[in-house]
Amino acid sequence: MSEDLRQLRSVLRQAIQACGLSARQVERAVGLGHGNLERILDGRNELRVRHILGFARLLQVPPQDFLELGCPQPEAATRYRLKDWIMPRQFGPPNAGKSPDGPPDDLAKLVREAVQEALAAGAMPGGMDLKETVRAVLREELDGKARKAGR
Repeated sequence: MSEDLRQLRSVLRQAIQACGLSARQVERAVGLGHGNLERILDGRNELRVRHILGFARLLQVPPQDFLELGCPQPEAATRYRLKDWIMPRQFGPPNAGKSPDGPPDDLAKLVREAVQEALAAGAMPGGMDLKETVRAVLREELDGKARKAGR
């Protein structure tokens, strides 16, 4: 079993325990046969998308929450987003949606990378919390742009 699936199964187990229902109640609500919940959670049975969707429906959470928590840092080894492959391209004037200083995604990308680095490090640099880390990145970026504009 891959490490991603092991962690995803662990997240599912924790979520199910937190809901306070018995294994049998969860199995009934998700549409699993008696005893199959434990087999799915320990890896003896395959974890399927329909299981994740059933757990999400039962817990009333978005299914992507399981993947976000259960598959840490999925973007680290990626070069593209799925929407790059399947979403239609937007056509318009050459500079539509871009600021004069560069694409609007640059700042979001910097913030995303700073947050991912801080979370991967296990603690915020200098004891800062997540909010302060994001603010520091934003201040740094905006100060750099202000200096460029003031030249």
